[in-house]
Amino acid sequence: VCKTWNTIFNKCIFREIKYLKFNYYLMSITDVKVKSIVNKCPGITHVNFCGCWNLTDAAVIALADKCRGITHANFGRCNIMTDVAVIALADKCPGITHADFSECWKLTDAAVIALADKCPGITHAEFIFCDNLTDAAVIALADKCRGITHVHFGGLLSRLTDASVIALADKCPGITHAEFRSYRNLTDVAVIALADKCPGIKYANFSSCEKLTDAAVIALADKCHGIKYSDFWGCFMISDRALKFIDIVIQKNK
Repeated sequence: VCKTWNTIFNKCIFREIKYLKFNYYLMSITDVKVKSIVNKCPGITHVNFCGCWNLTDAAVIALADKCRGITHANFGRCNIMTDVAVIALADKCPGITHADFSECWKLTDAAVIALADKCPGITHAEFIFCDNLTDAAVIALADKCRGITHVHFGGLLSRLTDASVIALADKCPGITHAEFRSYRNLTDVAVIALADKCPGIKYANFSSCEKLTDAAVIALADKCHGIKYSDFWGCFMISDRALKFIDIVIQKNK
């Protein structure tokens, strides 16, 4: 296997590689292989290692050190990764615009705050099921990265509250995709703020946000006329009243 990697990446044509994707299909990829690749391909800008569970901080640090033009970073489900790796990426790759660290369970506020501080151009932020995060992380992201359009937070054990969503609504009015599924502490207050401040929302996923009521659905339908997809599965306090209001809005906007 090592000979195969070396043969491929020693060829000149591969030294110009910009996009690197190994998600799921190469879950056994190791730090050694990643280091070998980045040493020969310093021009990489897009990386997708989603589901490569064996990667450690060492691989990410090597990537950040050699490939400083990275703009898209997807390390979803790289469960071993810690704040150290994300901080290294933030320090060395300030041009990151897409950051996906969903299900990187060990990450804390320090990782997100570093990204917010060093990578103000972030437009996509995905941290679903990063259950150690608190409102402080999301508020920092909202304050420093005001061009955010896609946000994904939440999780069954999430400690985030309405304060996170309200901060995003206040500071990032260009949000078009909002996903806060399984966000157990979320209430109507946050969704109403989001609908009021971000009328361009087209995609909204609030599935399993058990505290939401008809008021949240009505606010989205009333303010976000371009919405194409909404998911409130598992929001058991929502009734037919909300559905009737949606139908009225649809008929009015035809």
